[in-house]
Amino acid sequence: MAERSSDQAKQLPSVNDDTLNGDSGEPDTSDVYSKVEGEADQLGQSAESSLEFETYEMPFYVKYRLLSVFAVMASGVWLATCVYFIEQKIAWQDFQYLLPHEVGGLAAGVLTPLAL
Repeated sequence: MAERSSDQAKQLPSVNDDTLNGDSGEPDTSDVYSKVEGEADQLGQSAESSLEFETYEMPFYVKYRLLSVFAVMASGVWLATCVYFIEQKIAWQDFQYLLPHEVGGLAAGVLTPLAL
């Protein structure tokens, strides 16, 4: 029983009378809010004055669309290589004798790299 009485003695500290707001019994937080609002105003003004946007300058390869030009040139080289291969290895005259799945495979082989 002695332990129980010592636990009761360890109660939470109560709110001091000088922090209570009048008769309502609630803590007075107006000072805290005014300090926070004042600090927020100071931070907002300093942040606004320090914000300056830099002008954006496009990189060289974007400005002149080098990637698009290179892709068009590579596609042209690929198609020219495919036409050369068909002329040398298959011959256009024999193209009509190919079976449908062979023509489809040839078309897939030519057009798939262009799709990527």
